[in-house]
Amino acid sequence: MIKIQTQNYDLLLLRPGMVTDAWVSWVSNSALMRQVNARPRKVTKADIQNFMLDATAKQRAVIGVFSRPQGTHVGICEILFDQIHRNMNLEILIDFKTYNFKAIMDEILPPLLSELKSRFKAEKAAIVAPETYKVLLAYLAESTWRYEGTMQSELPHATENRRINTVQFGLIL
Repeated sequence: MIKIQTQNYDLLLLRPGMVTDAWVSWVSNSALMRQVNARPRKVTKADIQNFMLDATAKQRAVIGVFSRPQGTHVGICEILFDQIHRNMNLEILIDFKTYNFKAIMDEILPPLLSELKSRFKAEKAAIVAPETYKVLLAYLAESTWRYEGTMQSELPHATENRRINTVQFGLIL
């Protein structure tokens, strides 16, 4: 069980019964989904619970980010572990339309990465994000994460008839 407390946030390993109304609303929020290159859609808690069961089967962990002391769900971090190569890929969604993205990332990433390094013996973390996720890419470019490359036309655009690039940043732990 992963449970990390920072000054302002609790990071918890989510189980299917822990799906929140906030998470359901993010999936239908066109501004948030456009950033992560996903189509906004109406989903139910049961739909997200099924996603979580699938993620667990694929050795992915889903960490919820909750503000303290209110317990407001402000984001998620999905982590795919590669035990053979001792690395992990992170996918991060913070409700940046409502909350301060940089402040949250500055506070949660160091203890989360430290915990994952210790627990899973990971040596490297990577984030691959679509070029549309500008707030995340700007954050990574200004941080200690290293730019590792751009994959040209890697993904189909979620709402337009074109392909988009993805950008990878890495961090040696």
